[in-house]
Amino acid sequence: MSVSEAHSGDSERVQARGGPRSVQRTMDIMVQLAQNPTGLTMTDLLRALDTPKTSLLMLLRGLNDGGYVIAEDSRYRLGDAAVRLGELTSHNYLYPARIHTILERLSSETGETVALSSLAQDRQMSEYTDVIPSASPLRFAPQAGDRRPLYMVSPGQVILASFSTEEFERYVEDTDFVRQAPGTVDVPELRRRVAEIERTGLAVNKDGATQGVMSVATPIYLRDGSLLGAMSVAGPTERFEPVLDDIIDAVRQATTAAWAATGYSGGPTDV
Repeated sequence: MSVSEAHSGDSERVQARGGPRSVQRTMDIMVQLAQNPTGLTMTDLLRALDTPKTSLLMLLRGLNDGGYVIAEDSRYRLGDAAVRLGELTSHNYLYPARIHTILERLSSETGETVALSSLAQDRQMSEYTDVIPSASPLRFAPQAGDRRPLYMVSPGQVILASFSTEEFERYVEDTDFVRQAPGTVDVPELRRRVAEIERTGLAVNKDGATQGVMSVATPIYLRDGSLLGAMSVAGPTERFEPVLDDIIDAVRQATTAAWAATGYSGGPTDV
């Protein structure tokens, strides 16, 4: 039911008004409804916002037209568009900011480059969204925004492990597996690694995209179980490999901290 239908008997003629006050009132409505998921009546909103009824009705109609508010049984609640906006905000701004300090700490503990990667829009690449470079002059040094084929790198393999069976098979069918470095995987090896990641929550990659580089990656999930991205540590193989067990321990601890930051409580028991 639309807001207009919910108040079809209302004879007040509402004129649209703009300006900062309307913007603030609109946001106040969204906050009140976000705090009350079962919905609020017009009386509830009038009491909470101290806004003239004509102004409130005008704003609710506009929000309803955009799908941000819906009216059911004389109660108002957030619509799908508002929920989606909240998901995008959390995914793109809130959680990466919380994870950043964990990445910094992990880089300090391991002495290596640490990054957060996400699935690129083409769903063929992983994209570095946050990078904490190693302080060492000899280091693996990607830049935020750099992309790598999913199958070649540990963050990409973690992302592939989050795909459904159908999506993974479609990816394998549509991808040309190019051997770029000595450790670049072929299809059978990728299948083995994805199964291992699903079991342990951990990807270890050596010479996958660049000879002489080794990395470890784990998935970072949101509260609802969706994948925020992959957290990885990477560095020169000659320095990385002798302390691999220590790095894995540090990564697992950082993963636990990241999951606490996002509110995620499930996942592989080995992590």
